[in-house]
Amino acid sequence: MPRRSEDAPAPAVRAHYLSLAWSALEAGDPSLAARARQCLADSRAELERARGLQWLPIEHLLAMSELAFELGGAECTRALVLDTMGAALGSPLWGRILRMTIGAFGLGPAAVVRWAPGVYRLAFRGTGAMRVPQQAPGRAEVVFEGVPPQCLAAEPYLAALGYALEYFLVLTERQGSVTLLGCEEGRVRYLVQYALPD
Repeated sequence: MPRRSEDAPAPAVRAHYLSLAWSALEAGDPSLAARARQCLADSRAELERARGLQWLPIEHLLAMSELAFELGGAECTRALVLDTMGAALGSPLWGRILRMTIGAFGLGPAAVVRWAPGVYRLAFRGTGAMRVPQQAPGRAEVVFEGVPPQCLAAEPYLAALGYALEYFLVLTERQGSVTLLGCEEGRVRYLVQYALPD
């Protein structure tokens, strides 16, 4: 298994994104929100001390994903991710970037797949580089390379990555699916398929 270089940044998520995930969680199932406040109290306290663009350890998001999956299953985790993505890309901070990106590249699925890696880099650091090695009409392979061991070992997190890719289908109002193709040696592969216009 590849080791992280001493100079490589520790895996992290922006405090702003984590805050939006907490808001989405608290707006959902009250029993899950109450359990999260109890089980993730230290994580919540660190988030409350952080500034919006500050980097926080990815373990905060891993713990939230695992708790959502444990208590609510795949559908709960999916709803949490889709709500968080919608809030993030609709927020003043990310929304302005999104509008500029759509203006430059467009909003069709093929365009979104091209600009999604740049958006991913804004919210995550040291969690793997996102790239699109293969794209054809109606389908694209999305690969995350250099994914750290703690992320690879967290099934709910890998599922959440797939749901985040699914959000881009929601954004473009296309029917489609996201399938996890494989996960090995710091590399995670997904297949994104979507309906072409008539």
